[in-house]
Amino acid sequence: MLGHLFPADLHTLNKAILDNPKVPVIDLEQRLFMTDHTEIGMWLMRKWNMPDEVITTVHKHHDGEYRGQFAVYANLALLADRLLQRLDMGDAGSEELPAAMPGALGLQEEDAMGALQNLLEARSDLDSLASHLATAA
Repeated sequence: MLGHLFPADLHTLNKAILDNPKVPVIDLEQRLFMTDHTEIGMWLMRKWNMPDEVITTVHKHHDGEYRGQFAVYANLALLADRLLQRLDMGDAGSEELPAAMPGALGLQEEDAMGALQNLLEARSDLDSLASHLATAA
C-alpha cells in the first residue's frame, strides 16, 4: 500500500535494501523516513478500527521481547517472519528465534519448520486461490 501511495519512497527504500543487504529493513526505514512499517501499519489498523489483537500484532511483530496482552499473536508473526527469512523471504532482521519463543508458544522449532514447508508446498494452490479471489471482487 505504501508503495502505491509513495512510489518514489518505495524506490528509495528498495535501493537502500539492495545496497545494504545485511541491514534490517526496519532500520533502513527508520533512517530514511524516521518511522517504519510497524508504526505506519499500527496507525492504519487503528484508522480501519481493527481489533486490538490485530493492531498489536502489526505493531509488535518484530519485537522478540514483547510480552504484553496479545504477545501470542505478535510472537507467532515474528516466528513466521524469521522462519521465512531462513528461506530468503520476508523482512526479518534475523532468522534466529528468541530462545524461549517456540516453547512459550507451545511449539517445537522443527514443527514450525514443517508447517512452513507444508505451506510452501501448497504455494501454487494458494496463489491460484488468491488470484481467483482478486478477479472475483
